[in-house]
Amino acid sequence: VECVSYTPFRGSDTPFDPNYTADPRQIDEDIALISGFARCIRLYAPDQGIDAAVPAAAKRGLKVLLGVWIGSDPVANEKQIALGVSLAKEYPGTIRAMVVGNEVLLRGEQTAKTMAALVRRVKAATGLPVTYADVTDFWLTAPRLLADAVDFITIHILPYWEDDPASAEQG
Repeated sequence: VECVSYTPFRGSDTPFDPNYTADPRQIDEDIALISGFARCIRLYAPDQGIDAAVPAAAKRGLKVLLGVWIGSDPVANEKQIALGVSLAKEYPGTIRAMVVGNEVLLRGEQTAKTMAALVRRVKAATGLPVTYADVTDFWLTAPRLLADAVDFITIHILPYWEDDPASAEQG
């Protein structure tokens, strides 16, 4: 497999718990397993201890698509960007590209104009290829300025719900 998305959450772990910190030993074990079948991992955010996945990947020769989580809170966004840029500079041979924002337009938390500006800012700070990730419809309707800002397009294809998620109870 070329690349897989990775999060360390198990059981009732959730990124919505502000006190959650991933166990670096668990991350190392997970990355060791992933290295047996993939060449790359995609991370959605560098906080909550998830940044430990980058040196674990480096140790095993895996590349990383490093995500910075962008939401509606500008202070939290700045922390994400700062940590992502710092990791990119510390692991230039491991981090292959940056993913600035994940389904931010789908959630309605930022505008395409804001996302384009953040993409350009991270690209200038890291010198790495940068993308934004969202579902097909948001790429089809996003202003051209967002497509022009990224180095490659990352599309989420969700055949069961696309941009209209349904709960398990509805299925």
